[in-house]
Amino acid sequence: MTQAREDAATGKGTASEGTAATEVSAAAAAQYDLSDVPPPARWLGLAGLLPFAGLTLLAIATPDAINEEARTLLAAYGAAILSFMGGCRWGFASAG
Repeated sequence: MTQAREDAATGKGTASEGTAATEVSAAAAAQYDLSDVPPPARWLGLAGLLPFAGLTLLAIATPDAINEEARTLLAAYGAAILSFMGGCRWGFASAG
């Protein structure tokens, strides 16, 4: 643990350091809060992780022929997801 984190955790340091740490923690918690996401979108988003998990298990636990195919599919699925996320980021940036 870094000294700044230890100070923030124990309440040591200046008031501004503690406030800054609290603001960062609140911002980080808000960034990953899924309670504001509508349930269908949340379930569909989390379901997008299933191919990663399934293909990873296939790549680890199967013989070489299936292993090679699973790794290829995993890379292709990852590339498709990255390109989709890049398109979303570009769209949000161009919207303002």
